[in-house]
Amino acid sequence: MKKFLSVIVSILSIFATSCQSEENEVRQSEDSFTKNSTVATLVKRVAQAPTKIDDVVDGSDDFSVKLPVTITLNNQEIKITSTDDYGYVQFVKNKSNLDNDVVSFHFPIVVTKPNFEEQTINNQSQYNDFLASCNSTENHEEIKCLRFNYPISVKKYNTNNQVINTLSITSDDMLYSYLDQLSNTDVVGFGFPLSVTKPDNSNETVTTKSQLESLINSSNNQCTSYYVGNFEYYFKKILTSNNWYISYFYHDNDNETNYYTNYSCTFNNNYTISAVYNSSPYAGNWSFHDEGNHQELDIQFSSPNLNEIDEDWHIDSFSQKEIKLSKSEFGEDSFLTFSKL
Repeated sequence: MKKFLSVIVSILSIFATSCQSEENEVRQSEDSFTKNSTVATLVKRVAQAPTKIDDVVDGSDDFSVKLPVTITLNNQEIKITSTDDYGYVQFVKNKSNLDNDVVSFHFPIVVTKPNFEEQTINNQSQYNDFLASCNSTENHEEIKCLRFNYPISVKKYNTNNQVINTLSITSDDMLYSYLDQLSNTDVVGFGFPLSVTKPDNSNETVTTKSQLESLINSSNNQCTSYYVGNFEYYFKKILTSNNWYISYFYHDNDNETNYYTNYSCTFNNNYTISAVYNSSPYAGNWSFHDEGNHQELDIQFSSPNLNEIDEDWHIDSFSQKEIKLSKSEFGEDSFLTFSKL
């Protein structure tokens, strides 16, 4: 009996030593880290819900506004349906130094926090209260040109109760929440190796904490700006993304709108124009020219029915709803306005 008990004690001792060894391995490993460590902050910025991407709209990294959303900016109503539209909002802000550039939301809106939690805001008063509650000092500027390839294994060791847990992480929101909810006494470590997709869409196998930290920092420096594009880019994008009708045409000192208002026009990406009047099609071509001090839209139709609008038009202004053109020649002014159907 004593021999049997001795064997049991030996087994338990080996088991306890093994557990303690695994606990110490996680706690003392160079690849372990704590909640407020540099690598934990970087990993959370990779995994978080994007919040900086729409700063041109809400001015805060603490949340983003869920799309689609409609805003009013400098007396222009803008519907934002994709992240590409943020660049157009920035373009509108940059057009003049005389505007106040204040964005007004058309409520209700839904905001998304870095931890992927969503909240509906019904009016300006609620929005003001929400802004006042966003006083986080944590860096919520996402690093979205890098992404983790799941699943990822994470081990946690708590120095208070010396319990080790292993968890399989399968998504960004799960990883962010896991790190965000750690206590200050928790020590964690990734189950290396893990796979990360870099800004050039190639994959890199990461085997240490220091390699991961270095990769995130270097990738962040390669992230391109969210707001790209110039006058030509956004003009062409808006021109070719909508169907238009002629809402105003003034030519030869005469308002000729009634003759053209029933024409619907589609400006195609291949620089052709498809116009329709009473089910009859008319083909044409268009081109864009930057003359330095102004920009022009050249419109050419083969039909004599539309020869009066065959011009190199000066682009006066454009928005998601309206394009205003003008032409001055031989002392006469002509004006052509396309409105969104």
